[in-house]
Amino acid sequence: MAYHVEKELDDNWTIYAQAVDASGAATNVTGNVSYLIYEEEGAAPILAGIFTQPTGVPGLYSEQIAVTAANGFEEGKDYVARMSAVIGGTTTAMIATLTVQAAAGGGDPSLIADAVWDESKAAHTGDTTFGNMAADLDNLEFEGREG
Repeated sequence: MAYHVEKELDDNWTIYAQAVDASGAATNVTGNVSYLIYEEEGAAPILAGIFTQPTGVPGLYSEQIAVTAANGFEEGKDYVARMSAVIGGTTTAMIATLTVQAAAGGGDPSLIADAVWDESKAAHTGDTTFGNMAADLDNLEFEGREG
């Protein structure tokens, strides 16, 4: 079973794994639940580690991973976490996937405003520019409707 999440850079990605035996009952693994995280179709993992197990919860494991550039994550890329463990003498695996989205709002508003205001006035008032269209709209007269 796999599941997918979407995060932004500098968010945390919490991955969960539930170990079950052949009958479907929750059970602890032999040893540890390990993980490898790959970028898109990369051959080498960008991160590797071991899950932790909350006290008193049979077979439930989790790990929280910082989705940061320092950890190798990039906006617009997909990642897969492959988790593996030994349950009842058999090695099992499951995956979780992640897409790193661009930050909400599309970027730093101050940088966008600076880029717009640093342009010359002529760049914003030509025939096919928004500035010219806005001026045309401002000059239109609208009749009020009563409803």
